[in-house]
Amino acid sequence: MVTKSETSNADQRKKRTKGGRPSKVADEKIEKTKSIGTTEAERIRLNRIHKIYTAGQTKSFSVFVKEVIFALETSAKLPTTSSKDPTYINTVIIQLTQIRQDIRSVNTLHNQVVKRINSLLVAAELKKQVHEANDIIRQLAPLVQQLTSLLDDLTRQQNGTDK
Repeated sequence: MVTKSETSNADQRKKRTKGGRPSKVADEKIEKTKSIGTTEAERIRLNRIHKIYTAGQTKSFSVFVKEVIFALETSAKLPTTSSKDPTYINTVIIQLTQIRQDIRSVNTLHNQVVKRINSLLVAAELKKQVHEANDIIRQLAPLVQQLTSLLDDLTRQQNGTDK
């Protein structure tokens, strides 16, 4: 014979769960992971961007990366091809490599120029000379316009289209 207290204990055990977060729906479960190789400087930069982007939010790094990549996908028109032609894929890879090299060279040149300007010891004198040159250019602007109009008149006279 089963007593009332034994059945209530059994019912309580059935109602209890293991605890913790409930398992995810099949659509939300992660099937595969991707990893990115980065240098220490790149890792620090990515973490800084992640902190800035997700300020005041609780987003994991993977959620941040997904949002950025999917935003790029929707904002840019990605090339679509119905075939998996190896020559097409190689051409795209070459073009992407060239674009990456161009971007790196622009960044390098910009950094070199900035370093060069910052390393000048006579920055105040350079600034003064730039202002003087701008003043001279402003003073010469009306003269340049007059010369241009005179040249236009001369060419019209030579062509016989004097108006």
